[in-house]
Amino acid sequence: MKPDNPLSVFNGENTQGWWKLNIVDQVQSNVGYLHGWGIQASPLTGIEPITGIAEKYVLSQNYPNPFNPSTKINFSIPLNGLVKLTVYDMLGKEVKTLVNGNKSAGTYSVDFNASGLPSGVYFYKLTAGEFSEVRKMMLLK
Repeated sequence: MKPDNPLSVFNGENTQGWWKLNIVDQVQSNVGYLHGWGIQASPLTGIEPITGIAEKYVLSQNYPNPFNPSTKINFSIPLNGLVKLTVYDMLGKEVKTLVNGNKSAGTYSVDFNASGLPSGVYFYKLTAGEFSEVRKMMLLK
Protein backbone atom coordinates (compact mmCIF):
# COMPACT_ATOMS: atom_id res chain seq x y z
CA MET A 1 0.00 0.00 0.00
CA LYS A 2 1.33 3.42 -0.92
CA PRO A 3 -0.38 6.50 0.55
CA ASP A 4 -1.43 9.38 -1.72
CA ASN A 5 0.34 11.75 0.67
CA PRO A 6 3.39 10.91 2.79
CA LEU A 7 2.73 10.67 6.51
CA SER A 8 5.63 13.04 7.14
CA VAL A 9 3.24 15.96 6.51
CA PHE A 10 1.89 15.25 10.01
CA ASN A 11 5.30 15.46 11.70
CA GLY A 12 4.92 17.70 14.73
CA GLU A 13 1.17 18.12 14.24
CA ASN A 14 -1.58 17.07 16.63
CA THR A 15 -3.10 13.97 15.01
CA GLN A 16 -5.78 13.26 17.60
CA GLY A 17 -9.31 12.97 16.26
CA TRP A 18 -11.30 10.92 13.78
CA TRP A 19 -9.59 9.55 10.68
CA LYS A 20 -10.95 7.81 7.60
CA LEU A 21 -8.93 5.21 5.70
CA ASN A 22 -10.01 4.32 2.15
CA ILE A 23 -8.56 1.19 0.57
CA VAL A 24 -9.12 0.29 -3.08
CA ASP A 25 -7.92 -3.15 -4.19
CA GLN A 26 -7.95 -2.45 -7.97
CA VAL A 27 -9.50 -5.89 -8.66
CA GLN A 28 -12.09 -6.00 -11.48
CA SER A 29 -14.35 -8.45 -9.67
CA ASN A 30 -16.99 -7.37 -7.16
CA VAL A 31 -16.61 -10.66 -5.31
CA GLY A 32 -14.42 -10.94 -2.28
CA TYR A 33 -14.32 -10.61 1.45
CA LEU A 34 -12.17 -8.67 3.80
CA HIS A 35 -11.54 -10.98 6.72
CA GLY A 36 -9.57 -8.46 8.75
CA TRP A 37 -7.11 -5.65 8.57
CA GLY A 38 -4.77 -3.71 10.79
CA ILE A 39 -2.34 -0.85 10.96
CA GLN A 40 1.11 -1.32 12.38
CA ALA A 41 3.10 1.68 13.55
CA SER A 42 6.86 1.40 13.41
CA PRO A 43 9.68 3.72 14.48
CA LEU A 44 10.35 6.66 12.18
CA THR A 45 13.22 6.31 9.76
CA GLY A 46 14.74 8.91 7.53
CA ILE A 47 13.00 11.85 9.20
CA GLU A 48 15.18 14.48 10.80
CA PRO A 49 14.00 15.90 14.14
CA ILE A 50 12.31 19.28 13.96
CA THR A 51 14.63 21.93 15.35
CA GLY A 52 13.21 24.33 17.87
CA ILE A 53 10.81 21.82 19.42
CA ALA A 54 11.57 20.83 22.98
CA GLU A 55 12.67 17.26 23.60
CA LYS A 56 11.47 17.15 27.20
CA TYR A 57 9.45 19.09 29.76
CA VAL A 58 11.48 21.85 31.41
CA LEU A 59 10.52 24.50 33.95
CA SER A 60 13.40 26.96 34.29
CA GLN A 61 14.28 29.11 37.26
CA ASN A 62 12.77 32.58 36.89
CA TYR A 63 15.10 35.44 36.02
CA PRO A 64 15.91 37.69 37.71
CA ASN A 65 15.55 36.10 41.11
CA PRO A 66 15.12 37.86 43.51
CA PHE A 67 12.99 40.27 41.45
CA ASN A 68 11.13 43.59 41.76
CA PRO A 69 8.45 43.91 40.46
CA SER A 70 8.61 41.62 37.40
CA THR A 71 10.41 38.47 36.30
CA LYS A 72 10.44 36.01 33.40
CA ILE A 73 9.51 32.34 33.67
CA ASN A 74 10.61 30.07 30.83
CA PHE A 75 9.29 26.58 30.13
CA SER A 76 9.43 23.98 27.36
CA ILE A 77 6.92 21.31 26.41
CA PRO A 78 7.65 18.48 23.93
CA LEU A 79 3.98 17.74 23.11
CA ASN A 80 0.92 19.77 22.22
CA GLY A 81 -1.61 19.92 25.04
CA LEU A 82 -3.15 21.68 27.99
CA VAL A 83 -0.64 23.76 29.97
CA LYS A 84 -1.16 25.55 33.28
CA LEU A 85 1.36 27.87 34.93
CA THR A 86 0.24 29.18 38.31
CA VAL A 87 1.85 31.32 41.05
CA TYR A 88 1.20 30.59 44.75
CA ASP A 89 2.09 32.39 47.98
CA MET A 90 3.85 30.78 50.97
CA LEU A 91 0.53 29.47 52.31
CA GLY A 92 -0.31 27.73 49.04
CA LYS A 93 -2.94 30.26 48.01
CA GLU A 94 -3.15 30.81 44.26
CA VAL A 95 -2.26 34.43 43.51
CA LYS A 96 -2.04 34.42 39.70
CA THR A 97 -2.63 32.07 36.76
CA LEU A 98 -0.17 33.00 34.02
CA VAL A 99 -1.04 30.30 31.46
CA ASN A 100 -4.13 28.11 31.25
CA GLY A 101 -4.84 26.68 27.82
CA ASN A 102 -3.69 24.52 24.93
CA LYS A 103 -0.16 25.13 23.72
CA SER A 104 1.84 23.70 20.85
CA ALA A 105 5.11 21.93 21.56
CA GLY A 106 7.87 24.48 22.01
CA THR A 107 9.62 26.87 24.37
CA TYR A 108 7.79 29.75 26.02
CA SER A 109 8.66 32.83 28.08
CA VAL A 110 6.05 34.37 30.39
CA ASP A 111 6.31 37.70 32.23
CA PHE A 112 5.08 37.80 35.82
CA ASN A 113 4.38 41.26 37.24
CA ALA A 114 4.02 41.18 41.03
CA SER A 115 3.62 44.92 41.58
CA GLY A 116 0.41 44.37 43.56
CA LEU A 117 1.90 41.73 45.85
CA PRO A 118 3.92 42.09 49.06
CA SER A 119 7.56 41.06 49.36
CA GLY A 120 8.10 37.41 50.10
CA VAL A 121 8.68 33.92 48.77
CA TYR A 122 6.37 32.67 46.02
CA PHE A 123 6.11 29.37 44.17
CA TYR A 124 5.25 28.76 40.54
CA LYS A 125 3.94 25.46 39.23
CA LEU A 126 3.87 24.14 35.67
CA THR A 127 1.43 21.34 34.84
CA ALA A 128 1.38 19.83 31.35
CA GLY A 129 0.15 16.32 30.62
CA GLU A 130 1.64 14.01 33.25
CA PHE A 131 4.39 16.55 34.02
CA SER A 132 4.25 18.78 37.09
CA GLU A 133 7.06 20.82 38.66
CA VAL A 134 7.28 23.60 41.25
CA ARG A 135 10.00 26.23 41.68
CA LYS A 136 10.58 28.98 44.23
CA MET A 137 11.13 32.71 43.61
CA MET A 138 11.56 35.76 45.84
CA LEU A 139 9.96 39.17 45.47
CA LEU A 140 12.00 41.93 47.18
CA LYS A 141 10.53 45.43 47.23
